[in-house]
Amino acid sequence: MGGTALVVQGSLTPRCLESRPIRRSFIDKLFGRQRMARAVTTQHGNRVFVEVPPAELNRLPEEFLLFLNKRIGDPWPATRFVLDYLQDFPIVVYVRGERNAAAANTEWYVQLTFSGCAGMAEISAMAAWHWAHIWFTDNRVDLAERRLVPYGFTPFQEQAQEGNDVALLPTPDRGYALFSPCIESDDAESARLFDIDAAFTEALPDNGEAYLADLRANHGALMSDGRCRCQICSPGFDPSVVRVSSP
Repeated sequence: MGGTALVVQGSLTPRCLESRPIRRSFIDKLFGRQRMARAVTTQHGNRVFVEVPPAELNRLPEEFLLFLNKRIGDPWPATRFVLDYLQDFPIVVYVRGERNAAAANTEWYVQLTFSGCAGMAEISAMAAWHWAHIWFTDNRVDLAERRLVPYGFTPFQEQAQEGNDVALLPTPDRGYALFSPCIESDDAESARLFDIDAAFTEALPDNGEAYLADLRANHGALMSDGRCRCQICSPGFDPSVVRVSSP
């Protein structure tokens, strides 16, 4: 499936493992039943996995989207593409735990997953993940107090810093391009500086090689400082300076 995820590590209170009533639907009321949401434990080899119903944490994607709308304002074309992607492929929230079968302590985390759309939207998923990292970092105290701790999850003070080193460049017509430092390689796929969603490259006659080569020739030097030019990191950047002559 591909994609990526924002992972927030922390501790979980035992009450989260208790069964919780699910809001009754019309059919539930008709048949006089009350369904329950329960934690599910599975084991694969020597690893034990626990999945806990996220319940009210399913509101986190809504808060993330509100943050984006407020922070972005009038979106650039590349930004609009990622916002549309987030509408078409909703973020999925998981509360999960992992441990070795012989261990007593479980490593708990809340995960917001961004679909790669079977490999067709990996760069858009990366952009959304990058923005989610900024959102959580900027609002971690508020999110902990209002959402996470009342649910029963306390995030650790120290979190992995993945998401900080993403460098994006807005293209005029293909969403965001992901910049990566050039790798010394005889393989053109490994050596190219930019990548865009496969949904775009597969629609081009040469699998997007000319388009990506154009980005590299015209904007590789600009991006060599490693700075992200997305609308959140660089709101003062003028996306109209990014021009690509290839179709």
